[in-house]
Amino acid sequence: MDLLVFSAILAAAAMHAGWNAVVKIGLDRFAAILLLALVQSGIALVLAPWFALPASAAWPWLVASALLHSGYKIFLIRAYAHGDLSQVYPLARGAAPMAVALVAAGMLGEALSPATAAAVAAIGVGVMVWHSRAVPTGARCRRVRFSTRSRRLPSPPHTPW
Repeated sequence: MDLLVFSAILAAAAMHAGWNAVVKIGLDRFAAILLLALVQSGIALVLAPWFALPASAAWPWLVASALLHSGYKIFLIRAYAHGDLSQVYPLARGAAPMAVALVAAGMLGEALSPATAAAVAAIGVGVMVWHSRAVPTGARCRRVRFSTRSRRLPSPPHTPW
């Protein structure tokens, strides 16, 4: 892998984890997420002149992605009010590949290769095993009930897997 690509992936991971930490630590989580969205929008506007507009066929997908991502952020606001960053973040990130695979295969007719299905299953099992060991026994029932109830909100389809 090229050093520039590796550096970009590492920087994206650090920024993504960083904004989640800001949201968890902040006093008003909604205001923190709104501020982060405004900063991200400002950066996008500054960079926009150097890129072509998406094709008209892509706009419905962009709108759908924005709505799903907004739902994901609302989920995070609610989840961080009930759980620690070390518990909520891995669950939220681990659920995305599973959600994307289910939607791709079930609703969009995408055929998953055996290797892809195995990778998605491994991520799911890993998240469940980690969560079952990371949450203290007395708190497990409340946390699992909350995470099950919160899964009604969407997770963003922005993973490359």
